[in-house]
Amino acid sequence: NPNTMATTNEAPDTVTIADGISKRVLSTAPDSGSASSPPSYPTESHFAFDFVVRVATTGAVLDDSRLHPKRPVSLYSGRGFQIGFWETCLETMRPGEVAEFAVEPEQLGLFPVQYRKLRDYLLDRKSAHCCGMAGVRDGGGLGYADLDDLLAKPQRLLFEFHLREAKLPHEFRKEAWIMRPEEKRAALPQLRQEGNDLYKAGKTADAAARYTEALAMLEDLAAMERPQDTKWLELDKAKVPFLLNLAQCQLLLGDNYQTIRLCTEALSREPDNVKAVYRRAKAHAAVWDVAEAKQDFSRAAQLDPGLAAACDAAVRDLTDKVRERERLEKEQLRGKLIAGE
Repeated sequence: NPNTMATTNEAPDTVTIADGISKRVLSTAPDSGSASSPPSYPTESHFAFDFVVRVATTGAVLDDSRLHPKRPVSLYSGRGFQIGFWETCLETMRPGEVAEFAVEPEQLGLFPVQYRKLRDYLLDRKSAHCCGMAGVRDGGGLGYADLDDLLAKPQRLLFEFHLREAKLPHEFRKEAWIMRPEEKRAALPQLRQEGNDLYKAGKTADAAARYTEALAMLEDLAAMERPQDTKWLELDKAKVPFLLNLAQCQLLLGDNYQTIRLCTEALSREPDNVKAVYRRAKAHAAVWDVAEAKQDFSRAAQLDPGLAAACDAAVRDLTDKVRERERLEKEQLRGKLIAGE
């Protein structure tokens, strides 16, 4: 069958793994050897896989994830993946294995609704906001005729999975959205250190990514607290060093407006933070915000007299550049006037 992912080691045996779900191995995992017991995956294990969904009676293909750019698909066990029986199926597999799971109609009542969101993701379609019977669009359907038909009349489906990768929780870096609050708090110092090390190594964009990740975690943690309460204020203040470090990265990367925004945000929490003032001054100068740059350079010199010489030099350099720019503009204007005579 040209549509199957299986290529070798055909194994026709079918076993029941749950009510209404049976498994048939199409291709064994390369390193499975003579293993007969199912693998054991703890909560928050990560699975990366390709899949094909077919109608059992006709063999018609409903979807093939390999045809979409957003592949392989991934999920974290025990973290609320909506199509719950997919997790059940994948947990019986080993990396490299290809297997087909036959699922009876009684297990598929809500599958079309749940699957619609994944198809939207694969096709880059924005899912409509949904609640209650979650997933029904304003027009009364799911937005896909085949899924509407399945919702109205569930059929036996075949799910073919190729498990590309399975990693235990300690074998990969967790994404922030699956971290518990205490894990996010523990990750903050590590992200700061990683960012600092990357910055020192000249990997500015990678360092910026670490600082950005930390700021997102702080935002998530703060959202769990009541605004202006003690814990909220502590989390809000903890953003400052990450904002400053990210601003320095953006300054080096040439994103001056982002630098200005980040420094301004830091100054809203610490108005006398000289690093924020000085870095914002340099960003203002780079985008020809002359008055703002001179004001910030003056303020930085006041806050830290040790920066006075550097600030004075930066103001003189900016003044010279402004004069040269004005001179060139006048020459260009004069040339246009002469050409028009």
